[in-house]
Amino acid sequence: MLNALNERVKKIVNVVFSDTIMVGLAVLIIPVVIAQNFFHLTPQQQLLITIIDWFIWTAFFLEFVLKLFVAENKIKWLVNNWLDSIVSIIVIISPLVEYYIQFAAAAPLLRMSRLTRITRLTRLTRMIRFLRLI
Repeated sequence: MLNALNERVKKIVNVVFSDTIMVGLAVLIIPVVIAQNFFHLTPQQQLLITIIDWFIWTAFFLEFVLKLFVAENKIKWLVNNWLDSIVSIIVIISPLVEYYIQFAAAAPLLRMSRLTRITRLTRLTRMIRFLRLI
């Protein structure tokens, strides 16, 4: 019974966090990053972009945690999904790093670490992998 429940949860996680949905979120991050870095936004626009950004960040975090949780062999899952694992960890860490950078914005080296946001775009490798399957 426990095994059947685990399989059901695994199916739900794989449907909710399918490659199609996650690729869509990865594509959505492109205009978000562009808006945050290249446009002067009103406070309301900045709030909207921040909410969208955190929604996407949360989705990638949940995908990583839940797929790891339902994996039978977690180490094997991490190894087989090494690129996704690295990108997910960077995505998880990047907002925290950015939060602390705000307090040390005068340090040029720390400001450079804001580029970790761009690593989210490497999620587009999923799209390439997905298109190869078609």
